[in-house]
Amino acid sequence: MKRYPTPEKPGHYWGKLVHPSGEPEGEEWKSADWEVVQVGINDYAGKVGDPEYLSVHVPGIAIPQWVEDFIWGPRVPEFRDERDQPGLTEAELKAQGARCGCKGADDMCVCQNVTDATTRAERAQRGRQ
Repeated sequence: MKRYPTPEKPGHYWGKLVHPSGEPEGEEWKSADWEVVQVGINDYAGKVGDPEYLSVHVPGIAIPQWVEDFIWGPRVPEFRDERDQPGLTEAELKAQGARCGCKGADDMCVCQNVTDATTRAERAQRGRQ
């Protein structure tokens, strides 16, 4: 895989950790191969290019790493399933509320804000018709 520029914004990227930060003695955190890592904002007061503006979360490593510690590959495109999009219809809100312990009375409840598995399945079924 060719080298890509250092990420400048949050997201998921292919990367190889080559200079681990905070690695305990006796452990080996260097990447054996390319892996998908999550880049996030570490210092909201900072700006792009500052050494600690972004940090990187690597699967299996509890300590965030720094973008300079990697060889970078491409950004992983965002995946959005149209069945899981926000914007529940009135009928979906009522149906999800009926399935939830809050019975739809709590507008801050997840049942009133996020599609559940049953709603996603119903949307998929309607899409096949």
